[in-house]
Amino acid sequence: MIPTKKQALKILDQYDLPEPVIKHSLLVCEVSDFIGQKMITNGQNVELEKLKAAAILLDLDKAIVGSDYKKHGHVAAQILSKKGMSEIAPLVKKHWVGNIGTSDLNPQTIEEKILFYADKITSTKIVSLEERGFSWLKKLPGKKDRILRNLSLVGKLEEEILSLAKITFKDIEQHFNS
Repeated sequence: MIPTKKQALKILDQYDLPEPVIKHSLLVCEVSDFIGQKMITNGQNVELEKLKAAAILLDLDKAIVGSDYKKHGHVAAQILSKKGMSEIAPLVKKHWVGNIGTSDLNPQTIEEKILFYADKITSTKIVSLEERGFSWLKKLPGKKDRILRNLSLVGKLEEEILSLAKITFKDIEQHFNS
């Protein structure tokens, strides 16, 4: 089952998430939709409803996993699967930045890639990968090598996504931050 936006928001309400997390998820949904629409316009096949539902629900496990960030995405995917939403569970499971470059959890489908990228350039507003990288380095100074490696891989994914959508990061930034 792929939940509607209303159903997805009702699910979010069950998990005691702070308002900034909900705002982030909704913006990730809008950014994912924007990128997905651009890709469709340029001949790509994107399952928008699946993508948007996953975007809204991508952080539903934040209050559960707390600082155990390696479980982030996995717990949410398990919850979604148990609720009969196994179609969107893999997208949610693969969105954590630590998954990039891994053989089994690296985003593969176009929807997984869009969701992964949209999440990385979104806080409560649109941010560049460079800005996001600085925030990760500040939060996790002991993980500098891993963060820099992951940022490089996310940068390659950004190039792929923007090329397929025939847009630039500035297009996204101007659309949402103006």
